[in-house]
Amino acid sequence: MTGFLASFSKPFQLAVLLWPFVSVLLTVPAAVYLYHRDNRLRPASVLGVYAFMLYVLGLGCFTMYPWPQDPTAYCATHHLGAQLNPLQFIVDIRTEGMTAILQLGMNIVLFVPMGFFLTRFFRMPSWVAVAVCCATSICIEVAQLTGIFHLYPCAYRICDVDDVITNTLGGAIGIVLGLWCNRAFPAPLIDKAEVTVHPGFLRRCVSLAVDMGIIYMCQMLSIVLWSYLGHGAVAPDGHAFLVLLSVWFVVFEGIVPMVHPWAHHRLLPHPYDGGIRAAHDAATSGVLCGPHRAVVHPDDRGC
Repeated sequence: MTGFLASFSKPFQLAVLLWPFVSVLLTVPAAVYLYHRDNRLRPASVLGVYAFMLYVLGLGCFTMYPWPQDPTAYCATHHLGAQLNPLQFIVDIRTEGMTAILQLGMNIVLFVPMGFFLTRFFRMPSWVAVAVCCATSICIEVAQLTGIFHLYPCAYRICDVDDVITNTLGGAIGIVLGLWCNRAFPAPLIDKAEVTVHPGFLRRCVSLAVDMGIIYMCQMLSIVLWSYLGHGAVAPDGHAFLVLLSVWFVVFEGIVPMVHPWAHHRLLPHPYDGGIRAAHDAATSGVLCGPHRAVVHPDDRGC
């Protein structure tokens, strides 16, 4: 029993160490989704999202870490494949006893929070949440079969169809708990007719983070594509790096707001027309206001 629990100590420590840094990056997309859905961001929602990111990080650490330190020696002596017999757990219980039972139980418990979070905080329909839990489990098993999608030279954990079954069962239990919480503690109703004419500082900061994240991601993809086409590497301190960053910045902060007028804000009492309106939108919606198109509710015409 002690040895079984000890196998989870290192992944848990790694998850706790990475949590403060990775969760900040992962919380931004979830915060955008909640802003878009509720047109506001409550403290309880922020805490729930932050806890969900810790769970996602821990799930990755528990299922992928630790890995063998010497890949060459390990891959030369180990050849792990896929276990596709859905009744193999019966044989495992007969041969391994309590260890196999604990493994099955942990596989169920591991996905209970996912089903709960998807139903309670993200308000997914039950069948969608079950599908997400099942797809996540399949993705994990494929990653184990391929050595984290060939980042590791060989498979160092067994891909087991029983894990998919037990994980999905755990997700279904979490969904039931989430549905019960939704009925016992219903979320306050949101007035979707509200219009944010004067956005707060928090909304602008989230918008800034979203837009800059999209810009940097597009820049990195452009660099990878440029290198793949055989044009050489792009140095971070070179002119090409700054040119790509500037191009994507102009696209997202200048062209997109002009093409999509529904994304414009209403900070001035009287709208402009023609080029003056376009210049105004490009200048004032810019970094601090342009990205609200991904943050606010569709009925919200404010920034």
